[in-house]
Amino acid sequence: MNWIVDFLESESIPYFMIGGIAAIAYGAKREIYDIDLTVRQRDIEKIAKFGKDYLTFGPQRYKDNEWDVVGLQLIYQGIKIEFNTDETPKIYSQKQSRWIELSPDFSASCRRQAFGRELSVIPISELTQYKAHLAREVDLEDIALLSKTP
Repeated sequence: MNWIVDFLESESIPYFMIGGIAAIAYGAKREIYDIDLTVRQRDIEKIAKFGKDYLTFGPQRYKDNEWDVVGLQLIYQGIKIEFNTDETPKIYSQKQSRWIELSPDFSASCRRQAFGRELSVIPISELTQYKAHLAREVDLEDIALLSKTP
């Protein structure tokens, strides 16, 4: 994680962690499966160029049953690093049975300690909100863990 965060911060690229790393930054105790980040669309090509030797997807639109985002994926030292951008990201809400457009706000991101360093992370209210919409098992577990943290 240090490899990519050091690059983003050295280039003054706004980012925030989402997913499991953000959950851990807010106190959840769980395993990490990958690194998920949101960045600005205008920075995605710079990130792709930096990580070109590890690029496995994108930058381009990705859509499945849960996500509709513009992003890219790197695999660095066996760790999957997935970026999505602020270019009209959407998630499929299991609660509402429809696509929900997200509104990433980099100015609202929080600085939190995790993995021995300070990271920029999604606000906890937005994290739990999008996890409630996705309603995957891991998301519901994260919400339960986060509700027990001070």
